[in-house]
Amino acid sequence: MLPLPLLILKYSICMGEVSQYIYEKYGKFPGIRSTVMMPGFVQAHHIDTDFYDRYYKEGAYLSTHAVHMENWHADFSKIQQ
Repeated sequence: MLPLPLLILKYSICMGEVSQYIYEKYGKFPGIRSTVMMPGFVQAHHIDTDFYDRYYKEGAYLSTHAVHMENWHADFSKIQQ
């Protein structure tokens, strides 16, 4: 797994490239949607791993999902325990 600063950098570069493509294709950013729609375009979601563990077979989510809260929200995870 990549260290968090490198993941954040890679994510930022990716979002920059996607944004530039949209701007070049449509001549504006966002391209065909209102700016009100942008938060849904760039947001991330947390999955409920307990739900998947209970109702789905093993392998229903990636190992990165399993350790997400620990890796990204360690302080929050400690509060929840």
